[in-house]
Amino acid sequence: RVESGIENLVVLKTTASEFWGFVRDEYTTLPEVRDRIFATSVSARWTYGGDSADYNSCYQRARDSILDVFAAHHSLAVQQTEYEMGQAILKACPEIDEVTLSMPNQHRIPFNLQPFGLENRNEIFVPTDEPYGLISATLKRA
Repeated sequence: RVESGIENLVVLKTTASEFWGFVRDEYTTLPEVRDRIFATSVSARWTYGGDSADYNSCYQRARDSILDVFAAHHSLAVQQTEYEMGQAILKACPEIDEVTLSMPNQHRIPFNLQPFGLENRNEIFVPTDEPYGLISATLKRA
């Protein structure tokens, strides 16, 4: 059995990402948004089904699949994008039997410019280390 993968592939996009309509309770602090910054650090592990494969080519195809989906896909949720990435990897790499993806949701919040007498018109953001979701999924061939 051969396993391979990618660790901490940092990606960020500034549009074409939403998250709304989720269950809310008294502990929910995350606001609903129709357009947001989507930042994460993708980790992916996959196992090959056969005894041999073109490992370098498959690695490149898997990495390209992750980046292509992240860049072009209109994300309704991290979970949806993660699933699409897994599907794309399995499609691009028939040698792979199973792929597990893990993507922490790394939030960016508008920087407060009011102390400087300025208005932030969604132009300057800072990463936050507040609690975030760690979203993981495993996709297998049927």
